[in-house]
Amino acid sequence: MDEKLEQGKKQVTAKKKSKLSVEASMERLEALLEKLEASDTSLEEAFSLYEKGMKLAGEINERLTFVEEQMEVLEDRYADTSL
Repeated sequence: MDEKLEQGKKQVTAKKKSKLSVEASMERLEALLEKLEASDTSLEEAFSLYEKGMKLAGEINERLTFVEEQMEVLEDRYADTSL
């Protein structure tokens, strides 16, 4: 098995154990956004929500980028060059 793909599988397994799914993370990000947009949110709370949202968005982006890279590895490996 390709070493890069194997390393990727290990990373995904570790992330699954310690983090929310991408879908659950997106739902949480949407909930943070709703709270942030609420008119009764204090400045301090808004800043805290913004910080949490940016961290969560970064984690989501990191995981999506990882999946894209793994898809490229699989495409390269299984591409039919005879076409």
